[in-house]
Amino acid sequence: MSIPQIVQKGLALILGITGWYLIRESSIMGREAAFVYISGFNSFDTTEYLRLMDNFIFSYQLIGGILLGIGLLYLLKGLDQK
Repeated sequence: MSIPQIVQKGLALILGITGWYLIRESSIMGREAAFVYISGFNSFDTTEYLRLMDNFIFSYQLIGGILLGIGLLYLLKGLDQK
């Protein structure tokens, strides 16, 4: 196995683990991101906070899914090559 293939598999593994982590922790990170975003305002509506939290959670899950998909694709592509 050549050095570029090892580097490709390592990067694919890092992308996959990062995507999995983002998906797994998206509810916590989304809640924290919404709180930090909305804490800059003097007053805020609870429904607005919940909507922001849902949007942030969805964004983290989407990014995590994309990263996980790319990582798995490159890992499987690397396994196909000999």
